[in-house]
Amino acid sequence: MAASRPRAGLLTAGGVLAIIAGVSSALWGIGLSIAGVNLTGLILHPVDFFEIVIRHWPFIVGRIITLGLSILAIVGGVVALKRTSWGLALTGGICSLLVGGVLGILALIFIAVSRDQFP
Repeated sequence: MAASRPRAGLLTAGGVLAIIAGVSSALWGIGLSIAGVNLTGLILHPVDFFEIVIRHWPFIVGRIITLGLSILAIVGGVVALKRTSWGLALTGGICSLLVGGVLGILALIFIAVSRDQFP
């Protein structure tokens, strides 16, 4: 029983780190999107909306993908904290790795080594 306590702490830490990585990435992405909209002049010239979308479609697609990965990281972190599904928690850890840098690396490692904490 005492041997499982450190693993439980690692899983909790991994879940929290995945959530932090997901939230920070989502907020950063939303901030960049707002700044991008302001820099392109969309607010000042709303008539040019489609021209701006066509010109900046890679940026828009990248923001959508990053937001999706951020949401999966958050969901995976919550699932890790609830200890309901190791597969979804691991998926969240992988997504946090993709969007969260060092936090994501730690989250993935902590979740991966805590497999025995799930039913």
